Amino acid sequence: TLFPTLKIPAVEGWNEYIQLAAGWNLLVEAGIAAGINMDKTERARKVGNEVD
Repeated sequence: TLFPTLKIPAVEGWNEYIQLAAGWNLLVEAGIAAGINMDKTERARKVGNEVD
């Protein structure tokens, strides 16, 4: 991966998928650690300049 501290196995022909799955799992674990309920979706807040 681009991140040298994230070690995942290399499987020929599956590297991109494995990296995607590992990254997604990392995001899920970070969300759980932050107390975010993955089963209760919420709208994202708008980021940027608000126009009235």
